[in-house]
This record gives sequence, structure tokens and C-alpha cells, in this order.
Amino acid sequence: FDWLLMENNGKLHFIDYFTHLSYVADPKLLYPRATSTGGCFPAFSYMMYYFLYNLTDKTGVFHSNYFIFRSAEHVMLVFVYYTISVLFFLYIVIFNTLKRNQTLSICVFLSLIFSAVFLGGGVERGNSAILVLTLMLLGLNFKQSKNKVLNEAALIIFAICTGFKIYPAIISLLYLREKRFREFIRFFIYTCILFFVPFAFFGGMAGFKIWVNNVLNFMNMNSLYRYQYVKGFLYNVLYHFIPEYAKIFSAIGNFIFLFVMIILAMATKNKYSRLFFLCSIMTFFPVNAYRYTLCYLSIPLIFYIKDYNNSINTFFDYILMSLYGCLFSIPVFWGIVTSFKLNFGSNATTSVEVWLYFIAYLMLILVSFKEIFEIVKYKVQKKS
Repeated sequence: FDWLLMENNGKLHFIDYFTHLSYVADPKLLYPRATSTGGCFPAFSYMMYYFLYNLTDKTGVFHSNYFIFRSAEHVMLVFVYYTISVLFFLYIVIFNTLKRNQTLSICVFLSLIFSAVFLGGGVERGNSAILVLTLMLLGLNFKQSKNKVLNEAALIIFAICTGFKIYPAIISLLYLREKRFREFIRFFIYTCILFFVPFAFFGGMAGFKIWVNNVLNFMNMNSLYRYQYVKGFLYNVLYHFIPEYAKIFSAIGNFIFLFVMIILAMATKNKYSRLFFLCSIMTFFPVNAYRYTLCYLSIPLIFYIKDYNNSINTFFDYILMSLYGCLFSIPVFWGIVTSFKLNFGSNATTSVEVWLYFIAYLMLILVSFKEIFEIVKYKVQKKS
């Protein structure tokens, strides 16, 4: 487990759940207590944590120590059932996405939740990324429906996801790409309501200002030694060549990455590649991202399996699906090769992290260059 888990640290089990849960004892004091990088979530997400907190503790006592709060009476029982509910919800959504094919759905579900990304990342840290992933899958299903009520529900679901993590708002570009402008406007309205109104219950304008400051602090954290996001990856590379400019160029490069992903997502005619580019933004663009954001890359995979579960189109698809298999598994072979070495010099570069991000960045490069080639080829053919 030390080899498998993030930072080789088993002492931080479920920290992303209990840390945020401990802040909501008094809603009005949420953000004054959750200062710096702790209170980086929008107020909407804390509505869920406040509900879960009140299932176990109504004393209103602020638990500043995560370890003490984790061992408090009943809180672990509620967390276990919360996790079971989220994972069961994920299975149901996968089952419906894969056309109610039970065998296929079980295989995909188990492959995901027993992978290093989920087991040693999102589930182990208790991060809400898995809940957001599940909601996004549900929203994408509803978006494709011919039922107008479900189409509207998709907009609300995407707004809820944005209220949890902010960056899922990027999925709204699908509506612009499909020229569904009215739906895009309604998504914007729903998002504003769900995003701003909850602040009234969590400190009002003062709480909002503290939240903005927390987000800015989070973005400026000196965690550039990690490569789990593009800015950190570029910094680590550039530091060896131009150390004095590495920080500013890595920041610029991060926004260039965002711009390129958006352009490719809007230009490609391949709907799976479009989902891949948008999910790559959610995975690699947020500063100080951790392993659990890789779970978003399962979205294009699931929708690919939905349409092509009995066949693979091209040789490139064989390569891509093989890489997906390497990403959503436990890399035991890699562990054997490296004698289950814990890390390569620091807890930020665990052996498992090196494997997962080598695969993830390789996928990103291959899909990007393939789509650039296809776009250029299409332009040339259209011109001639």
C-alpha cells in the first residue's frame, strides 16, 4: 500500500473528505477557518459536507486537527456509506451508459475502482472528484437524449459539477461546438445561481472574498516540483535549462496548453477526441492537481466503449486502448521491474506516479498529434 498510495503515505487516508467536513461546524465561520489552500472549494460543495457533518456531529465544535476528527464518533460510518453510495451511483451510470450490458458494465466498473487512479487516489483520499466524474457521465448521457426534460437536467447537472470543482465548466464548450447557444446561456444562468447563492449561508460577501483569496493562494503555491499538472511538468523541464525564467514560462505554457486543447476540441470531428481534450483540461490544467484528476480521462473511454464494445476501428485505437489499460490498472509489472521501489527521490515522484503520468502524457501527446494531423489533412483535402 505504501508503494501504491499517493506520496507513499497511508496516514492521510480520506483527508480530502474529513478536512472539508471539519470546516462546516459553523457555516458562517467556514471560510475564516478554512483559510489559505484549505477552503478552495466553492460554497455549493460545502452544502453537501454540512449535511454529512450534521449526520454525526451537531455540537458546532470546530475540529482543526484532521486526525482527531477522523476518529470522532460515527463519522467513519457515515463516510463508508457515503463512499458506497457514490461508487454504486457510478456503477448505475456506467450500466446505463453501456446500454445496460451488465457483464461489460461490471468489467469496466471494477477495472476503474481497483485501479491505482481510483483505489490509490480518489477513493483513498476521499476526494469528491469521483462524485463529480459520476455526475458528468450522467449529464453527458442526458445531453445526448432526445427528451427535452433530460436535456435541461443535463444543464443543471453540469452546473452542479461546476459548483463543486469550477473547472467542469469547460464541458459547456460542447454546447458552443454544437451551436446550442440557448442551452449554453441557461447553463450559465444555472451555474451563477448555484455558485453564488450558497455563499449567503457560508459567510456572505466576506466569505466570498476569503474564498477568492484562498483560490489565488492555491494557484500560487510553490508546488512546482510536482509534474501532475502541465505547469509543474513544464517547470521541472525548463528549470534544467533556464532556471531564472522557468516559473514565468511554465505559467505561460500552461495557458498555451489550455488554448491548444480548446482549439483541438472545437476543431476535431471525432467526438471521443473532443471529450478527451476537454477532460484533459480538467486533468492537467488545474494548478496543484493530484493523481485523482486522472479519473476524468475515463469519460471518453466509457463513451468509446459504449459505441465500439465489439470492435476497434484502427491500429491507433488499439494503441490508445492499450494505454488506457495501463492507466486504469495497478501497475504490478512496473513494480516488479523496479523492485517495488517507493519513489525516485521524493514523495512527489512515487514509482506509481511516474508510471501513471508517463502513460497519461503519452496519451495526451499521441491524441493531440493525431488530431492535428487529421485537421490539417482535412483542410488540405477541402482546399484541393
